Parts: sequence; C-alpha cells; structure tokens
Amino acid sequence: VLMGSLYHFKEDAFDLIKNALQKSKYVIINEPIKSYAQHKTLGKTAAKLSNAGKGAENFRFNRNTLIALADSICANSLYSYKITHEGEKDLTLLFERN
Repeated sequence: VLMGSLYHFKEDAFDLIKNALQKSKYVIINEPIKSYAQHKTLGKTAAKLSNAGKGAENFRFNRNTLIALADSICANSLYSYKITHEGEKDLTLLFERN
C-alpha cells in the first residue's frame, strides 16, 4: 500500500510499482490528484512544505497522469488495475499480478 506519496518517486514510479507487483500479487496506490501544490497562489509554499529531502516537490499526479502511468504498467497484460475509489481529491488504484 502506498498512500499519498507516489509523487515523491515520480521518476521511478513505473519501476517502483512493477517491482512491488513482482513481489506481491496486489499493490494499492492512493494518490492525491488535486492538491494545494497545484494552486496558483499557494503552490510554491505547498511545494516547499512537502519537501521529503530532495527540495520542493512541484510535481503532482493528476487523474490523467496517474491513469497513464497505470496503463503503461499494465500494457503487457502481466498486470491489471482497477479504480477502486475516485474522490474529488484522490484516486485509489488496485493493481494485480495476473
């Protein structure tokens, strides 16, 4: 289970999820798709506050980029996913190794 922090691994998110699926039959990702970091006025402050040791985190997944990542992971049909929750501010995906 990865909750609210996949954006910290933006560059490695594809490999992170695929590696997890090689070790476990299921992987659950819950990621914010709307956050203050995307806000015009509050964005810079929110990005600085989300520093996990690499500096300000300006990138955030949105619904389209998170679904695109899931689609690319599942393109070879070794894995599948389904949306188990879609809220106003977050999206939960359940990945399964087929």
